Amino acid sequence: YPAMMLGVPAVLALAAIGVYAPLALWAVAFSVLRFRQRREERPWSVMLSHCIFSTAMLYEFAAVIATRLFGRVALVGHTPKDPGPYQDHLIDGLGRAGVVSEYITGPTGSASVNVFLLPLRAVAGRLRGRRIHHIHWVHEYALHWARGPRRRRLLRAWFHLHLRMLKLSGTRIVWTAHNVVPHEQTFDDDEAGRRLLCRYTDAVTAHNETTKRRLEELFSVTGVDGIAQGATPLPAVDRDELRRARGSADRLVLAVVGRMNAYKGGDDTLRAVAAVAASGTPVTLLLAGEPSAEVRDEIERLVEDALIAGAEISATLRRVSDLELAETLAAADYAVYSFREIANSGSVTLALSNHTPVIVRDLPALADLPGASTHRWSGGPDDLAALLVAAANEPPDERALRREAADLWAGERTWDRTGAATRKVYERVVRAKRRR
Repeated sequence: YPAMMLGVPAVLALAAIGVYAPLALWAVAFSVLRFRQRREERPWSVMLSHCIFSTAMLYEFAAVIATRLFGRVALVGHTPKDPGPYQDHLIDGLGRAGVVSEYITGPTGSASVNVFLLPLRAVAGRLRGRRIHHIHWVHEYALHWARGPRRRRLLRAWFHLHLRMLKLSGTRIVWTAHNVVPHEQTFDDDEAGRRLLCRYTDAVTAHNETTKRRLEELFSVTGVDGIAQGATPLPAVDRDELRRARGSADRLVLAVVGRMNAYKGGDDTLRAVAAVAASGTPVTLLLAGEPSAEVRDEIERLVEDALIAGAEISATLRRVSDLELAETLAAADYAVYSFREIANSGSVTLALSNHTPVIVRDLPALADLPGASTHRWSGGPDDLAALLVAAANEPPDERALRREAADLWAGERTWDRTGAATRKVYERVVRAKRRR
């Protein structure tokens, strides 16, 4: 029976190209096995049981070989690996909760080859012991050569195959909805890609109630687990010394940190800062982050305009270290975020985690931010400029209270809690598989 089951793919492949002799031999072997069961009350049921047992035996045998050749993998794999700190902190929190997890990376230096191998790696990972595939984003499919609709449609089909191979191999799928749909186009139809993901996933987690509602409205996803991300501390720095070194005592100091994409609205912030400076209010803007290719030229132009208007600007337009981030946030009175649309923001959490109050556009996804350490605004750059002027005139005591409120908020959001809550999701999907 194992030989017969193992031979099925080979004989079908050979028959497809016109070689029928192996198919005839396979049919003879099948007939002999059927003849042996002729006295059984339910011969076809007996044969089916033998086929199932043989398939399981082959699977276990392949698992032993794969483990001997390549070693075991962690029970949980996270994909894709993102340069931000979220996944590192989550893996650490899961480790403290007793869950061994790791990144699914490689195995080559080519992003295209790695994507092509994803369906095979899904099976290989399960053979080597992986039980849960935790998807965070799909930007690994945003390949440089996939610019037209046909190529993106091909990648969406490949994504479908990857998900299907995960399910067929018995791997459970967990998706953390950092965004409802990708901010930058990945497939020909990103909503269709999300529907695929929602159909195959065993559990979905989100960081806030707004995202949960949007998932239900767009994709009819129910039972989403709300898991807030933990606070993200940075290296300790001396705020007073930084402020003295910059001569910031009488100026409003603002920070914009993190990667600058079109949806983050950095252009609105720069226009508002230019308007504030032109009004005669002393203002300093600290930019720390790499602009995406689509907005870099505009950001550089708006920086020049703000300088001409009289603003003081320190622009580090590249990926910055944790220490540079810590110094930027510590020197600022506020971190400013002009998101046009967002489901969750790690950069806002980063600022609050490091004692810096925030100024944000009034979006539903940011409704759960602490009011005592948050200024909100709606509208365009002129509205933001008016709020910045008001913030510049705040008494020092009020700013200190806002920093204390940020500290209290961060103290309640630990990665140990996030890891423990995520572990419960993993346990639930594994138990559901056992019941089935």
